Amino acid sequence: MILRDCDYQSYLEKDIFISFDCKVISDYYAIQEREAAYEKEQEKIRIEKEREVARLRALQERARDEQSERDALRAKRAQEQAEREWRSKEATEARHKAETEAMLKQARAQQMSQKEHFLAVQAQRERADFERVLRFVENKKYWKLNIHDFRSFYFKLNFL
Repeated sequence: MILRDCDYQSYLEKDIFISFDCKVISDYYAIQEREAAYEKEQEKIRIEKEREVARLRALQERARDEQSERDALRAKRAQEQAEREWRSKEATEARHKAETEAMLKQARAQQMSQKEHFLAVQAQRERADFERVLRFVENKKYWKLNIHDFRSFYFKLNFL
């Protein structure tokens, strides 16, 4: 079949259009594939970033946990140290109190001993004073009696 010019022109135009359509479709699919590959790559990057963020969060969480453990251990040690210091202080105060009480007891015993000695010395002095006064009084009575007897005797002699 012989194509007429018009038909041929029309055929060429159709062929060009078809060819153009194929090119457009081909370009469209290529763009779609590139966009799909780009989106896939972006998704891969996003997932990788999420993994990295999750890893960093896990590291931070582990670091916080370790720091919390260290802080708890430090607080426990500080509490134990404070308790040891408190017990030591209590023991020192108890020892000091016991020493003070022992000193006071010894001082009281010494004071009582000194008081007993003083009272014994004072009693001895008072007894000595009493005996001296008693001897003096007895001597005085003796002399009084003797003087009285002497007067009586003298009086009797004068009257006889």
